[in-house]
Amino acid sequence: MKEGRKHILSLGTLLIVVSILGFLIFLLPAVLTGLSEVIPVSAYLRYSGLVSLYGSVITFLFALYQTIKVLVNIYKDKALWERAAGNLRNIRYSAITISCLYLISMPFLYLMAEKDDVPGILFFGLIVFLLTSVAAVFTSVFEKRYSYKN
Repeated sequence: MKEGRKHILSLGTLLIVVSILGFLIFLLPAVLTGLSEVIPVSAYLRYSGLVSLYGSVITFLFALYQTIKVLVNIYKDKALWERAAGNLRNIRYSAITISCLYLISMPFLYLMAEKDDVPGILFFGLIVFLLTSVAAVFTSVFEKRYSYKN
């Protein structure tokens, strides 16, 4: 792989990590506080949303860490198929976990959308679920391809 492409991939991954960490630290607590003021639901609904959002962000960061491991192996020209397949398997499991978290949180998103009359919240949850499902399928295809190369 050419050096310029390697640097662009690394820079893109770094920008994603920094933006997600900024979202996790600064924006997410403010959003959850604002939602609890607008929609006075019981505490277990608020905490289930908190667990779902933080769980999906932490899982996403784990998948990005696996991506960084693949990039480091490419830099060192040690992109072994076994390591790449293992990293892709972890990325696939992360995508499946995020899909399941958003699928479980869909009823809560429906309650928020019904109460606040904002259907975009439900649409956002559906989009995240579908995108992570597609990512899991593509990662599975790449994993199968790497396992056939051995």
